Amino acid sequence: MTVVECRDLGLAAFVKNKGFKLLGCEGRVYKFECGESEYRELEIEYANSCCRAHDSVVMSLRQLQRF
Repeated sequence: MTVVECRDLGLAAFVKNKGFKLLGCEGRVYKFECGESEYRELEIEYANSCCRAHDSVVMSLRQLQRF
């Protein structure tokens, strides 16, 4: 296993829910123990998931709070 870095909070939550070990967080960078190819597959799976759709709506609603 290698260490991969993730800067997307939604993707980081998705990776963690898939059972990968969170090694730490520095600022907005989440570090996971995960193979690079596994991580790429998770990125694609997340992009096609209902989780990503949900996250997009949450972010849109958050924008409304700023007005």
